[in-house]
Amino acid sequence: MTSCRRTCSSGMTLLELMVVVTILAIMFGVMTPLFRSSYTNLRIRSAYKDITASIRHAQERAIMEEREFRVNFNGRENTYWLSYREDPMEFPARFVNLDTDAGRPRSLPEGVSFWNVKASRDSKTRTDYVTFYPNGAVDESRLRLRDDVRHRSFIIETGTDEGMVIIKEM
Repeated sequence: MTSCRRTCSSGMTLLELMVVVTILAIMFGVMTPLFRSSYTNLRIRSAYKDITASIRHAQERAIMEEREFRVNFNGRENTYWLSYREDPMEFPARFVNLDTDAGRPRSLPEGVSFWNVKASRDSKTRTDYVTFYPNGAVDESRLRLRDDVRHRSFIIETGTDEGMVIIKEM
C-alpha cells in the first residue's frame, strides 16, 4: 500500500496551480505599463528619425542635383513627403512629388501628430513645407512632433546657417 501513495501524489493540487497563476497575473500586471511606455517612446522616436532622414535626404539631393527640394507636411492628415522643383527656370516654381517611395505621403504612427508647425505654407494645398536649396541653404522652420497620449515631444528645427538641422527632445 505504500507504493500507491508515492505514485498517486505526483500531480499538482488545485491550490498550487492557483498560486502559480496568481503570481503570473501579478507579474503581467506590473510589466504591462512598462512595455506600453517603451512602445510609446519607440513610436515617437521612430517618427522623428524618419522625418529627420527625409530632411537629410532632401538636403543631399538638392546639393547633388542642383535643384530645390522640399519636405512637405500635412498637419491635418499627419503625413509628410518629398518633392522637387521640376524646372529651375520656370516661374512661378512648380514642385512635383518624387517618383520614389520618398515622394509618396508617409503617415505618422497612430498617436503621434504634428503640432505647432512653423514653416512656409502653400496657400493652394494648405500644406507646410521646408525648402532646401542647391547651395546648401534651407528655409528656417520649426516642427514639433507630439505624442498625443503622454504629451512628450520632439522639436526639429532648420535654420539658414548652411543647412542647419537641430533636434531637441522635450
